[in-house]
Amino acid sequence: MIIEIKVSNYRSINAEQTISFVADKSTRLPENLIKQKEFKLLKSIGIFGANSAGKSNFVRAITIARRNIHESATHFNEGDMIPYSEFHKFRDTKKDQGSGFEISFVSEAHIYRYGFVCDMERVQKEYLYRKKVSEKNENLIFERLFDISENIYKWHFDTKLAPHSSLIIERTRTNALVLSSASRENIELFKKIYSYIVFKIMPLNMAEEPGKLLHLANNVYMHDDNMLQKVLEVMKTSDIGIENITIVNNSKNDSDITKRYKSEFPNQYLDSLLDFMNFNPWDRQHSIVVTRQDMMGNIEPFDLQLEESEGTKRLFSLIGPLLTTFNEGGLLVIDELDASMHPIMTRSLIELFQDPEVNKNGAQLLFTTHDTVLLDNQLFRRDQIWLAQKRNNASEFYSLADIVPPPRNTEAYLKNYMAGRYGGTPQINVPLRFALRKEDE
Repeated sequence: MIIEIKVSNYRSINAEQTISFVADKSTRLPENLIKQKEFKLLKSIGIFGANSAGKSNFVRAITIARRNIHESATHFNEGDMIPYSEFHKFRDTKKDQGSGFEISFVSEAHIYRYGFVCDMERVQKEYLYRKKVSEKNENLIFERLFDISENIYKWHFDTKLAPHSSLIIERTRTNALVLSSASRENIELFKKIYSYIVFKIMPLNMAEEPGKLLHLANNVYMHDDNMLQKVLEVMKTSDIGIENITIVNNSKNDSDITKRYKSEFPNQYLDSLLDFMNFNPWDRQHSIVVTRQDMMGNIEPFDLQLEESEGTKRLFSLIGPLLTTFNEGGLLVIDELDASMHPIMTRSLIELFQDPEVNKNGAQLLFTTHDTVLLDNQLFRRDQIWLAQKRNNASEFYSLADIVPPPRNTEAYLKNYMAGRYGGTPQINVPLRFALRKEDE
């Protein structure tokens, strides 16, 4: 389970910012907690805030860091730019200090703390610490630190890693992460940390173009009939009238859906329509066909990508990652959870994470949203509600529990947030109607 995630000097984030899943001492809503012997962790955290406050940048930092860990040893060549290095533009020392990422998590009775700092050309620093959950002091597993004055890396390894140290140093390029390289060399401890971050953390941007979301979902569903059936069962509970879902393997220009349109559209429109259907930024070699039943009991097929609503497409794309996270544990990270979805549906998805009968494997959710209806003291504890705001052109993140004095548990969070008492709301200096009137004058 995730303990905390830290990001620094990345896009709108300047000084190090931390999102912590460690619960405070409040006894409210115990079903929202994952109980450990030494501490309690939150099952879900929502980040609220104004546009451009940095919510999406924190999620993007997690996404790109995970990609770095996954691909830097295999997909990067010597001299390639490191994609994580997008410095805060107003930082005076951005040329000397790289973008930083750190994650702490608990697995198999151990707490691991892994992080790195990189600029566009090289990894400046990378480290891994470990301790037993019951211990106070953590042990250094490895550290690499680039010495600018000597233009070399200085390495430190735990004694148990000594037999592998030469191989790790030899196989790790300046723009690659040790975690990626050492995992590729089948060094067991690194494989374990690599697998947790790459396979247990699942980022998803619900504001992406629906075709991309469906393409990603297709890659999972088309190889797993059991998962597709479970997706159907969930969608049937959503009152959107879908009876069945099938993934159809199309030929380039002669799918069942295309044949249907040939019979329904005049010839003068058909070429343009087929050009649109064959415009293939994502995978149109496979169509997701859903069926609905009309009042006469007839079954009618619909192409999910071309004929269904934005909300239905996004829900279809979300259910698979949701079920995977529940089955295997891990962290589902969703940017703009509420995109094109009804507030009741959004709330229901969050409630699944906090339902102990559904969430049996310690699954966690981190999401961003503009849906202020979720600011409800019956849904969230204070430490689950996080706010993002800009101060001096830099993003800051804090929970309601961090406010001094903290809001009372019985407070109307939504009302007070909209009144600006917690921060994280848009700062409109002049009412919009006055700005428009002035322009007319």
